[in-house]
Amino acid sequence: MKHTCQKLFSGLTATILLLTLCVVPSYALDSAEEVTGVATVVSETVRIRTSADLAGDVLGQAPQGAVMALINQSGDWHHVAFNGMDGYVYGDFVSCRDTARNLSGAAGKIVNADTALRTGPSENAVSIVSISQNTTLYVTGFQSGWYQVSYAGYLGYVAVGSLMLTDISAVSDTVFGIVNDSEVRLRSEANTDAEIITILDKNAVVSIQETLDSWYRITSGSTTGYVSASFVSVLPSGVSASSTAVTALGRVVDSEVRLRSDAGTDADILASLGSGALVSILDYEDGWYRVNSEGTEGCVSSDFLSAQTAVFGLSTYGKLTEDANLRTDPSFDSSTLVTVSAGNYVDVSGFVGGWFQVSYDGQSGYIAGDCLYMTSVKEVAASASTSSTSSVGPSSSASSSSASLPSGASAGSGSYSDVVSLAQSYLGVSYVYGGASPSGFDCSGFTMYVFSRFGYSLPHGATGQLNYGSAVSQGELQPGDLVFFQDYDYSYSAASHVGIYIGGGQFIHASSGPGYCVKISSLSESYYASHYLTGRRL
Repeated sequence: MKHTCQKLFSGLTATILLLTLCVVPSYALDSAEEVTGVATVVSETVRIRTSADLAGDVLGQAPQGAVMALINQSGDWHHVAFNGMDGYVYGDFVSCRDTARNLSGAAGKIVNADTALRTGPSENAVSIVSISQNTTLYVTGFQSGWYQVSYAGYLGYVAVGSLMLTDISAVSDTVFGIVNDSEVRLRSEANTDAEIITILDKNAVVSIQETLDSWYRITSGSTTGYVSASFVSVLPSGVSASSTAVTALGRVVDSEVRLRSDAGTDADILASLGSGALVSILDYEDGWYRVNSEGTEGCVSSDFLSAQTAVFGLSTYGKLTEDANLRTDPSFDSSTLVTVSAGNYVDVSGFVGGWFQVSYDGQSGYIAGDCLYMTSVKEVAASASTSSTSSVGPSSSASSSSASLPSGASAGSGSYSDVVSLAQSYLGVSYVYGGASPSGFDCSGFTMYVFSRFGYSLPHGATGQLNYGSAVSQGELQPGDLVFFQDYDYSYSAASHVGIYIGGGQFIHASSGPGYCVKISSLSESYYASHYLTGRRL
């Protein structure tokens, strides 16, 4: 009986709260009323009245720390909107700001259907994801008619007319996850024999409804089903406050974005960032992020960055700028596994709360964001026969044809023309995800298999194969060179696709595009030209 009473009480409380929250505030509907800032309650409570005087009826109260939408100020009274109430509060009881950063204790409810979460405070900014009506979330800032919010690990912006500020207790306990592998199957039941409902893309954000042993019941868009828990990384709830100088991870959402020396379009251009490039976000002010890109600090307009406070499923590198402790958890209070010296590289697989999730020398843990920068380039020690180091990643200079292989790798034999001839003998073989034999190949399985016939030992994975050989510029490619591509819409990995150059501006590869087979394509085709990463010579 005790449990029944508890459920009844909880249900009544939820019903009362829902009825309160379902009142649509007039400011969201009246374009004549513009939210000009936010007002934070500084007294124990504040009463919201129907008019700007003590004679006004009391609509309700807001607790200390609550953040309300400020519409305008009139003498000692302020016109505010909060929790469905549109009224007035006495000015002595609130602190007002026309621009707010790092709000705490602020929450909101989406009042418009399918509200776009955008990269910047502008209708022209890129939409990151669509948020459903009635979703409750944390509000972290305000500027120029836009709220900055935290949703499913993302930081972004929604227009003030699409969100109603409300009490922090209204934020739901929805648990979000991110798909950490490619082509993950969403099934009708929690077992591998169940019907496949759809395929989930890597890095898709899902809501976790229920945990069943090693399965999650999740919702992706409007579709609900079951997925193995090993393919979904649970995101931290709420705002992941950073304990380091790195506040978030950013991904470039436009092509040829300029990294500038300071915030402003008149500042010097330090570099151009390609679509999908990853940066560490250090600060935000007036529509600009201060970031670290490949070791260079500068500023990027927030219109061109998708910011996340937590992200998993990365496959890139980090270079340490100082000695750092690899810790068991993303906290300075957690145990140290090993100390990694400055200048060393680690494999980066995630980011949360200002810490990078990494692996080093066979151990996995976390390193503070202050101590490394992300990079798609990894220096590889040269073999005894070479006198200089090689790099993983783009290079403007060609290297000798002698292989520069990681420890334990074997150099091969046979001419490059033999490599190309063997590769072409598999034209038309079907594309199979994970395939590495003539019965079916994926891209890296194809290159791994072909080169294995000549004694080369390559790993199964485009990013892993970036560690092998010496960098060559695109203009100096020769038949038999590996060519790499990157499409961040598909994968956060350092490389998302690999093939074998055959000469004449063409390459052979196991394609997951139209045809789904081993085929020959041209580097000048628009897709491959825009996603070309680098070449490597074994």
